[in-house]
Amino acid sequence: MKINLFSPITPGADRAEADQGLIEIVNGYVDQVSGQPAIKTRPGLKEMHTLSMNTRVSLYWWEAKRILVVANGDRIYVKTSKKGELIDVTPANVADRFPKGVRVFFSADEYGVTMCAGLFMLWWGGVTSAPAIRITDSAAPNTVTSLAYLKGYTIASILNTQQFAYAVYGPLDPRTSPPPWSPLYQSASASPDDIQCLDAGWEELFVLGRESAQSHYASGDATVPFPPLNGSVVETGIMNSECLQKLGNSWIFYTPHKQVVRVQGRTPTIISQAIEQRLRRLTYFDKVHSYTLFNRFYVLNFYADQRTYVYDLNNGLWYRWGAWDETFKKYKRFVGFSAAYAKAWGQQYLGGFDGRVYEMSFDITHDNLQPIRLRVRSAHIDHGTSARKFSTDLSIRLLRGEPPTIF
Repeated sequence: MKINLFSPITPGADRAEADQGLIEIVNGYVDQVSGQPAIKTRPGLKEMHTLSMNTRVSLYWWEAKRILVVANGDRIYVKTSKKGELIDVTPANVADRFPKGVRVFFSADEYGVTMCAGLFMLWWGGVTSAPAIRITDSAAPNTVTSLAYLKGYTIASILNTQQFAYAVYGPLDPRTSPPPWSPLYQSASASPDDIQCLDAGWEELFVLGRESAQSHYASGDATVPFPPLNGSVVETGIMNSECLQKLGNSWIFYTPHKQVVRVQGRTPTIISQAIEQRLRRLTYFDKVHSYTLFNRFYVLNFYADQRTYVYDLNNGLWYRWGAWDETFKKYKRFVGFSAAYAKAWGQQYLGGFDGRVYEMSFDITHDNLQPIRLRVRSAHIDHGTSARKFSTDLSIRLLRGEPPTIF
């Protein structure tokens, strides 16, 4: 008997399915080879830079200036060329630095990068000889959960409120300093829940609470610059401010119902059916963040549970990625904490939990000289029974070739 391992299943009926569907793929992905699906080892990692060890590294690609911004909380660095070293632009005043090892989030226009870790914002204007500075505008918010840029506006959501703030340059404002923040905060109240995060895409502002999401547009009105779009409310919210990503032509985020939703146009679709059994079993289901890789993979990292699940936009499959713990003989969480794709350099960068910046590539066959342990496992319980599957024969087709090169 032959089984199509890539066919869809009905999850939740019994334990006939594996952890992620009909099969579980760990540290791999499914690609097309000569028109047929093939399981390949996930892209590997090569260390590029080392910061403070065992600190979380946040990355951001500033497209306007073609600069990679690297932060591990209390230190801010920039990389201005593909082969260049990191340049330290950390504020000189210790009181103006973020706490060590925290997640830093970013937004940028053509004049500068705004960054925040929750309590205050920094701004860097692109001059490598000048450090980042603290934004001291009295109208600027000081408890920020996310940042975005849309049509000249830098926008920040405010913790535990239904409001977001915005900053914009006037005709006579100098572009060598941060844009002035408006004292007229705007509210978003599709449901009576606080804003968790926001982001901009397709000339719209997508604002999410824990119960709902709604799109806004830039009106040009000085009093209400971002009114809501009629008919754009999505009746599902987000788990926290770190789960929202743009991927393909859609928004993807993780909800308080322990599901992953993809919103394309105005239509939300649940895409996590294959892994929902596993999501429901997580202990720290709210300790989670996300990022995207290669404009293809949505990475959902439950760092406290040591689990990393990956959604493949190309085929709708889910994988589990991780690092192999040789001591305890099990998979740990994937090393990646953040990611940024340097378009001008053609490089996918990964910021780690370990204080390192990596290059990630399909051509690298190892994780910084450590082997990537690939596992493919089918369901082990016969459908409708309590008996384990039994196979009398196993056929494997191998392609002979040169051993992989270790860089």
